[in-house]
Amino acid sequence: IMDTLEHAWGEVVISADDRIVTFDYALLSELPLGLRRNLIKHAMQYLHPGVDVNYQTLKNASNFITANGTTPRLDLKAGLHMYRDGDLLHILAPNASLPADRWPQLPGETPITIKLGGEIGLSGKWKMSCEIWRHTNLALEQARENEDPFQVWLDAEELPEEFIVRARHPGDLFSPLGMDGHSQKLSDFFVNEKLSQRARDHWPLLCVGDEIVWIPGFRPAHRHRIKETTKQVLYFSVQAPPQKEE
Repeated sequence: IMDTLEHAWGEVVISADDRIVTFDYALLSELPLGLRRNLIKHAMQYLHPGVDVNYQTLKNASNFITANGTTPRLDLKAGLHMYRDGDLLHILAPNASLPADRWPQLPGETPITIKLGGEIGLSGKWKMSCEIWRHTNLALEQARENEDPFQVWLDAEELPEEFIVRARHPGDLFSPLGMDGHSQKLSDFFVNEKLSQRARDHWPLLCVGDEIVWIPGFRPAHRHRIKETTKQVLYFSVQAPPQKEE
């Protein structure tokens, strides 16, 4: 089994140190039950050498992975716990906390104003900037080819020169691109997009008044999408902090 265990570990473990072992959730959940349990056991012993991992603990862990339930956390043993985080699954040592700079987050409760041509700072050295683009053809081409959900080109026509970047409010609605102007609850949108629960409360939303114009990392609002008839374009981007050199 060790051969397949080592092979599987190489395939499904995204990172491992003495505090956190992080699995690719989708890959882990597709493995045969026995192999999945062995990987969990291995991860627990990796973080806590000598820990006695019993059958019940592995059964609970395995059920937690396949149940895809609403609670993101499961206590395992000896202070070790498991945390489902969007498309990742972490096993954490007792004193470990999850990294907060994986995504852009608002630094506090107060909304931030961003102006055309401006830039604002978010938590963990993330930042958001805004530019005016005069060349609509180029913008259309870029928008069509773009695969980075952290940048967006919007039709400037119905948009102001100042925007608010805020966290979600109860009852927020959003009309995502591709739904032809139909709106849905923001909470449902986040669930459908499998955004990690702990990222939702402080996810930065680009707004005009109460209207959500763009959700960085996901989609713009349908009515502000860039079109063939667009005359002026606003380009927004959210940049991750520079990667630490390994």
